[in-house]
Amino acid sequence: MKSKMKANPAVLWGWLGDPAVFRKVTAPVMEFRSEHPESFPDRWQEGRSYQMNMYLFGIVPLGYHTIHFRSIDDGNRQFQTMESGRFIRHWEHTMRVRVNGQGDTYFEDELVIRSGALTIFIYVGAYLFFLYRHWRIRNLLRRIG
Repeated sequence: MKSKMKANPAVLWGWLGDPAVFRKVTAPVMEFRSEHPESFPDRWQEGRSYQMNMYLFGIVPLGYHTIHFRSIDDGNRQFQTMESGRFIRHWEHTMRVRVNGQGDTYFEDELVIRSGALTIFIYVGAYLFFLYRHWRIRNLLRRIG
């Protein structure tokens, strides 16, 4: 998924590295809770894994979800994570902030999912969730910009 954002790319990149912003733009559709709230850092950290519990609309438990930050490339404004959970066996996620030749800022999500028979259902859910998350980010940018 790729969305044009009216934003300074450095500001958008900074937001992507902030777990508080992550939780804000995923709510209320998905809520991520750590068993130890203090375990959410100020910034995501390369090489670290974060285990949390997922809730649909803050009510329906979807089980645990682990995000491992394989790489955080500030120069290219790109995160790469490996994720897994109760229903998700394999989730490779790359997030990028890019600027095209005309100076337009884009936020991109690239995803590889492998979860057997559940893959198609997880794909559809992820697609809808990413649509929502991109919409939330654009709205947040409008409010501050």
